[in-house]
Amino acid sequence: MAWYSSFVKLRQILSALSVFATLALSPVVTAQDKPNEKNPPEVDGSELDRQLIARLAKLGKLSHEEQVAVREARIKADRDPAVQAALAKRDQALQEFHAILAASMIKADPELAPILAKMAGLSGR
Repeated sequence: MAWYSSFVKLRQILSALSVFATLALSPVVTAQDKPNEKNPPEVDGSELDRQLIARLAKLGKLSHEEQVAVREARIKADRDPAVQAALAKRDQALQEFHAILAASMIKADPELAPILAKMAGLSGR
């Protein structure tokens, strides 16, 4: 079980580093009006970043034993058919989102089409 705890610690450190690196490389956020019909919210992933940071902070406040218990429960839950079905729905929704986003970007700037195609080829899609 010692390798498992080392793996969990390493994974947490790498996750935290990647989040902080993302935040450090992000542009400085300026004050914005609240989203409404005339000023729709931006789709930039920052809310997901905040949620991830909050989850990591909560996990970090747990004891090592509690962290291991949470991780083991997560591994078991990942095998649940209902969780797998929800994950498949999420993946499908993400694919649809990315397709709609790409189409909208190309509509806004048709010259992006070959760049987006190149990016899709690089990611193995």
